[in-house]
Amino acid sequence: MLNARVREEHNLGNETDVSLANSNLMDTRLPDDVRCQMAWMFQDVAIKHLEDRVGRAIKLCATSEEIFDSLVIAGGVAANMEVRTRLKNLAEGFGWRVVVPDVRLCTDNGVMAAWAGVKRLEAGSSDDFSQSEIHARFPFAAIEDIVD
Repeated sequence: MLNARVREEHNLGNETDVSLANSNLMDTRLPDDVRCQMAWMFQDVAIKHLEDRVGRAIKLCATSEEIFDSLVIAGGVAANMEVRTRLKNLAEGFGWRVVVPDVRLCTDNGVMAAWAGVKRLEAGSSDDFSQSEIHARFPFAAIEDIVD
C-alpha cells in the first residue's frame, strides 16, 4: 500500500478515495516510483481476483464426476509473467498440471476462440443452428438509428 507520507505528499487521499478530482492526479505528475508502486498494487489486486476465481473453479471441479487435472492459461493475460507464475503455483498446489503457450502465442482471446473453432471444424464437429433462435444483443438496425 502507498504509505501515508506518499499519499499526503501527492495529495492522494486514502486507499478508498479513487476520485481523480479529489486526488489532484489530473494536474500533477507523480514520480515514477509512485506510479510504479500504484501499477504494481493494481496488478496485485487483479491477480488476487484471478487466483480467487481459479481456486474456486478448481475446488468446484473436485466435486464433479468428471476428472479434471489441468489448467490452461491462454489469451492476452497469459503474456503477463506474474499471472503465469501465480496461477501456476495455485494450480500446482492442488496437484494440477499447468499448460501455458509460448508468450508470442498469447494474444487476444478472439484469436484463440477462432483457432479453437478452426480445429473443431477440422475435426468434423459443428453445431446445427437451424433449430436455434439467435438474437443479437445489439442489432445493427439499432446502431444505424443511433448514427443517423
